[in-house]
Order: sequence, then C-alpha cells, then structure tokens
Amino acid sequence: MPLETLVTGRVATFAAASGFGWVEAIGIREGKVAFAGSAVELETRADPHTRRVELDPGEIAIPALTDAHLHLAGAALAAEQVDLATAPTIDEGLARIRAMAGRLPGDAWILGGGWDQRRWGRWPTAAELEHVAPGRRVAVRSFDHHAVWASHGAMAVAGIDDHTPDPAGGIIQRGDDGRATGVLLENASSLVIDRVPPPDSETAKRALRAFGRELLALGVAAARWTCTRSWRRRASCRFGSTPPSVPTASTMRSRGASAAVRRWARANRAGSPSAG
Repeated sequence: MPLETLVTGRVATFAAASGFGWVEAIGIREGKVAFAGSAVELETRADPHTRRVELDPGEIAIPALTDAHLHLAGAALAAEQVDLATAPTIDEGLARIRAMAGRLPGDAWILGGGWDQRRWGRWPTAAELEHVAPGRRVAVRSFDHHAVWASHGAMAVAGIDDHTPDPAGGIIQRGDDGRATGVLLENASSLVIDRVPPPDSETAKRALRAFGRELLALGVAAARWTCTRSWRRRASCRFGSTPPSVPTASTMRSRGASAAVRRWARANRAGSPSAG
C-alpha cells in the first residue's frame, strides 16, 4: 500500500533504543507514521497519489506533544468567554462585556477573565457592570485568579450583601461607605463561582472540539487533565486524528507554530475531533 503522505526535510525522532535522532523523511499511512528514513528510500514507497509536504528551510518536524497538566475543560470554555487580558482600559473591558451580553440569552451568566486593576489603574465595580449589563449575572476572574469581579445579580444569587461577613481566607471588598464593591478576593470569589451552573453537554462538547482543533494546529495532540468539578472528569483526551500530513509530528519554529503547521491545520480544519 503506497504512502498517503510523505514529509521531507529535517525531522526529529525518538526512535526506541536509538533515542533522539534525525531523519530526512517520514511516511504516513492510515493516520500513523509508518516509515522514517531517507528521502530516497521513502520515495520508493510513494505513488502519484501520495500527498507531499516539503519543509521550508529553518523548519523542523517533531513528534506531536502531549500536555501532562492542562486544565483542558476550563481552558476550552474560557476560550468562548469574555477575554479581558488584552483590554488596556476598564472602558474597553466594559465594552467587551456589553458585547457579550448582547450575544447571550438574558438568563445566561456572563463569564470571563483577564482583568488587572494595575493595568486599569483602579479596581472595577459592580455598578459599572450594571451599566453595561443591567440585571445580568456577571462573574469575571482576574488575570491571576485571585479575585472575581461580580455584578449585583451574581452577588444576589450568592447571597452576598453589604452585611455579609468575609469568609475564612477571603475578603469581600468594600468601599469607604462600607458597601460591597463587587470585587471578591481569594476564597470570597468561591461564593459566586460555586453558584455558576455547569455547561450543558452540547456546550461542553462544542468548546472541547474547537479548542482541540486549536491545540492540534499548535502540535499538541493529546492532554491529561485533573479537575474537581463534577462535570469535568479525569481523563486522557485525544483530539481525534491529527492533520493527515503529520499525524504524529508538528512543524515548529522558535517563534511559534510554523507556516507549515498552519497550512496543515487549515487543510484539515473540517474534521471533527472527539474528546474523552
């Protein structure tokens, strides 16, 4: 049976007793690397229908990566939430929250993360959330996950008011007037986060599949993660088939995923990787 894909260039291998080494080419058949060796040798196993990928100068192919500690479910869901990590000002952050509020059903929680009071020059407030998402339940983690910016609606669900005592190991931030500002520090953040309902099955599947494709495009073909929430499970997750041109290899440059990897990812983005 001829090769489905032939990749030539500088290819790194971890070949059993031989350890780390280099070959000129790898041949792929039925979604797996079937042969590794010289380009001339593998060319004899190809035919006119074999897809050929020639690495550019400066590119290398390496075995695909398995991440041993990835918060996969959380990262997948976060990719669909409000991202404030790149919001330079609080006004920009509020604009992004307003936009997300417009895209979600009225009873949905608005979640996200990435805000930093140092970048913004001050702490955000629940009153500001009420202005851009009136009546909505909003919970946005800080960039370091040591605080949550919560709306009045979210705090009401959690039973937090101006007289709620600080929990052990946490602080409900209060203004000069003694009223809760909407920022919950350390263990106080759990008062709201623990009231956020888990995603439904279809939402979780969609997020995992989309995030899995992004990981594949970067050469991460598998991950193991540990979670505590009931809807997340300890598991090894393989994101279906890696791009057919490099089922167990990814091409990378020192500055990130190479053009070759992005080409392979785009060419196979229509696939539906499975999780679990």
